[in-house]
Amino acid sequence: METQKLGGVVFPLVTPFCGEDEHVNYPALDKLIDFLIENGATGVIPCGSTGELVSMTLEEQQAIIEFTIRYTAGRVKVFACTAAYRTADTVRLSRAAEAAGADGIMVVTPWYITPNEPELYVHYKAVREAVSCPILLYHNPYLTGCQVRAEFIARLYNDGLIDGCKD
Repeated sequence: METQKLGGVVFPLVTPFCGEDEHVNYPALDKLIDFLIENGATGVIPCGSTGELVSMTLEEQQAIIEFTIRYTAGRVKVFACTAAYRTADTVRLSRAAEAAGADGIMVVTPWYITPNEPELYVHYKAVREAVSCPILLYHNPYLTGCQVRAEFIARLYNDGLIDGCKD
């Protein structure tokens, strides 16, 4: 796989929920994506922390990712946030995103459990073994309670487990 330098303006998407059942308002998501593209976005990130991934089921997360990939239709890059509380769920979502055509995935460290470095290494190794697309580590200590040292991020990168980092 040829590595491309990441660049441009990549926006995390909010997820428009509505109604008492809190369903996803896909027509509003269409409008948001179109607005961002029309105003210079070169990429979007569905289901990140701004997109309220922690309030979604895995099925909702996968559906939103697949919808975003289909709707953008190659007009911009899609870096699907495939983070989940469990490594097995992150792997499942990552495989599905890659199969749907994501340009890359973004994986936030598991939240609440504050994994240590050996546990994080195994987590990112499992994701790398499952997909060949670019992986961005999403370092968000506010959300996760997990402060990841720059030296450890460099190790993950040098070992080929991640391709970049959103901090």
